[in-house]
Amino acid sequence: MACAELVLSEADMAHRYGPHGRECPATAKVTAAVEAAYRTIALPPCPPWYFPQGEPARWFSAPGKLLCLEPDPDEPGPVVVSQTETDVLEILVAVPGAWSATESVEHEENQPPTANSF
Repeated sequence: MACAELVLSEADMAHRYGPHGRECPATAKVTAAVEAAYRTIALPPCPPWYFPQGEPARWFSAPGKLLCLEPDPDEPGPVVVSQTETDVLEILVAVPGAWSATESVEHEENQPPTANSF
């Protein structure tokens, strides 16, 4: 169970920023839309690593799409990641909410070395 949750969490973290991911606040309407539109990934309840005393994360999927209802104590919300930008846009239509804009994230390998990086 922990390994499956780890793989899903890493996929989520790797793509949540940029054209293949988005997040929004988890209103009751957003949560209901996720539950209605996507299949639950059958995992036993497992709190996320960043909030081990909290509620378990809930995972959902569809071909090319991964959704996580994160129980963050400060700002719970769904995070979506997908294989393509088109898949993300399909999720945004199926789950109306205050979705974040695309964020560009520079990867370390694209940054010039600095004196502190050695």
